Amino acid sequence: MAEENGGWPAGTDVMPANLSTLQQLARAGHGGFAVVDAPPQGRLFEESVKAADFVVVPTSDSPIDLQQAWATMNAIPDGKPGAVLIVRAEPRTRAFQATVAALDEAGTPRFDAVVYKRQDIKAGMGHSPDKLHEYPQVLGEIVEAMGARA
Repeated sequence: MAEENGGWPAGTDVMPANLSTLQQLARAGHGGFAVVDAPPQGRLFEESVKAADFVVVPTSDSPIDLQQAWATMNAIPDGKPGAVLIVRAEPRTRAFQATVAALDEAGTPRFDAVVYKRQDIKAGMGHSPDKLHEYPQVLGEIVEAMGARA
């Protein structure tokens, strides 16, 4: 869909995330960032984590989503860096404050960046975004974390 609406940024390859492509990526490595969107459990998740240099676990500020995020974080092997990213957040709510407090109390690694609930993000499927909102900060935190490991 994005290709039909102006394409991807230059130098970006988009491939299906299936077991074969993920296994190839894990074996061969890559020369930059590989972003894989995978379900939070199962074989596709396991192969995605093997191929990843850093695992981003998104969660909303909902208690049920937070429980799933913790289960996903617990499934990441020791030594593989990762952090929870709060998305679709409504920062002036008690649910948001409780989510941040619960993550911090549990010592769960989390991004300082928070992606707010926005209509243009919800409606953006298949389009190159006009504005990246909080995502440059997210990328900066990933780059910083990976640089600290180098």
